[in-house]
Amino acid sequence: MNKALIIVLQAIEGLSPSSASGNFGDTTKALCPIMPDTENKLTAQQEADAIDLLKYALCCNGYSINLSNSIWDTLLVDTIKTFQSDMLLPVTGDADLNTWMALLLSKGNPDRSSTACDTRFEMTTDRLLQLKNNGYQIVGRYLTGTDFKVLRATEPQRILNNGIHFFPIFQESGTDITYFTKERGEADAKKAVRAARNFNIPEGTVIFFATDLDPQNTEISAYILPYFKSLYENMDTAYLVGVYGTRNVCTKVNDAGYAVTSFVSDMSTGYSGNMGFKMPENWTYDQFSEIPMSPDWAIDKDAYSGKFPPVTALNIDIYQKPIKPTTIGKETIVSLLEKIRDLELLYEAYYDMIQEASGGFIPIDAVTAALGITNFLRSEKYGGTQWAITTLRPINNLFIQYVKDNNLDLYNYFLPYINSNSNDLSDGLDGLLDFAHLAATTEGYISTPLVPDFWTGWGADLATAMAAATTAQTDNPNESIQDIADSLIGDENSPFNYSDICSDADAIKIASLVRSPNVTTHSFSNALETYYISHVQDRYLHLVKDIDTAENLTALKKDIYRRMTSVLERDPFVGLLHLKGGDPSGEVIRACCNSFAQYIYSELD
Repeated sequence: MNKALIIVLQAIEGLSPSSASGNFGDTTKALCPIMPDTENKLTAQQEADAIDLLKYALCCNGYSINLSNSIWDTLLVDTIKTFQSDMLLPVTGDADLNTWMALLLSKGNPDRSSTACDTRFEMTTDRLLQLKNNGYQIVGRYLTGTDFKVLRATEPQRILNNGIHFFPIFQESGTDITYFTKERGEADAKKAVRAARNFNIPEGTVIFFATDLDPQNTEISAYILPYFKSLYENMDTAYLVGVYGTRNVCTKVNDAGYAVTSFVSDMSTGYSGNMGFKMPENWTYDQFSEIPMSPDWAIDKDAYSGKFPPVTALNIDIYQKPIKPTTIGKETIVSLLEKIRDLELLYEAYYDMIQEASGGFIPIDAVTAALGITNFLRSEKYGGTQWAITTLRPINNLFIQYVKDNNLDLYNYFLPYINSNSNDLSDGLDGLLDFAHLAATTEGYISTPLVPDFWTGWGADLATAMAAATTAQTDNPNESIQDIADSLIGDENSPFNYSDICSDADAIKIASLVRSPNVTTHSFSNALETYYISHVQDRYLHLVKDIDTAENLTALKKDIYRRMTSVLERDPFVGLLHLKGGDPSGEVIRACCNSFAQYIYSELD
């Protein structure tokens, strides 16, 4: 269509049929009829034909205009002004060269000036100086990709230090339409935001997700829209979704509500999605020309509408994660499995003895067998009144004595792993486990009839950290409460240390494995073996599921806070924040919830 309209323009200009190629070259530019024809360069017929062509071109670009006459009137001038405004051209109402080219080519006049650009090249200091000297104020750069294309670690700050702003682009797709699936949208949403956070790009920034191809309407419906719907639904709400693509793609994605703005690939004049489609109303960047830069790099020129701002400063509130303690020299929990199975056999014998003494016999089930073992393992550290009330299971001292009487060596074997000075165990990867803590929390998740499960795990530990943060704030009044909370949660000397976090997370899944079909006697050891062979790598996903949240930082912060501040948790007499947190202030609660969210998010990578 564009080529046909250009041929009509060339005919109006007086070019011969053999010269009218449909290419908007130098001759076509030089002879372009400027309207209105105040210098009387056109014949009456040329003027009428030019007006008709203007009107048809406006229609083809999505603008409503009266085609019944060939008159230069106020309605035509107003429509041209609207088009010029939409395309970020000087709003004159005249059909000048830039207006003609913008009407007949999606890229418009490639020689027009612009203040924005994008590039696959690293922004070195010398290149930034070139941009600045050529009038560029904004550059688009890639969040992920090959080592050649992606932002370097120090590049964002270098760009800003040199007086240039930037906008982030996410592109891992090629020209294969099948890339764009619901599953890929979910993965890309997480990957893009994580990259943005790693570069300290502030919340509120638009990330432009690229569709660098020319899909037809059926393909947009089948692939592009489901992909962007998934992006939108899985995106951390602290960041905004933008779409890069043809006019057709951008319009459809935005009209569906899956993006807030567009980066239009108008430079691709041969794409059908740029032919006969109006510029998206909410465009922020319009890519229209690739130009070489000295000595060996290049940029794409982008018009900038100002609808959404680029990045002008980086986030300065950077989370400092506590250093993880080492697992070197630690026994692995899997190495204890044989002894745990010996303990389970003892518990089964003890259970049968109690049943026989009571005059009846109820076969032991998987949950009862597991609870017998967790009760024993938590007895030294987690045997107080609160635990007895919470689980409705006081410590079974009869079974403990039974173990001592029948296998004292086994009792002594476990003691170093479950007493108040217990040795942490390794999970076989980089995690540490407090075995008594793991047992207590697992028991809580198997059976806590009086309070929510998480009170026996991460909730109680987080509340305890709030109490510690309150004390630290009193002792260090000039230190930020957020910094205090960040330094506490996950620190090896904290009441909510690294092994506590690992144990709390693992217990969630281990408890569910205990409830699954199992060999009754060895339900606990089987669950441990299954977990630490097949599930431990997803530790933090179990926490995410238990919190009932999404895998992004904004959702984690919101939902951890929600869980910790519900009515029961805030109860002034029996609430978690009172019993374990010492009635912390609102700012302490918020800071500790944020820190826990940051810790989990950092481990989801």
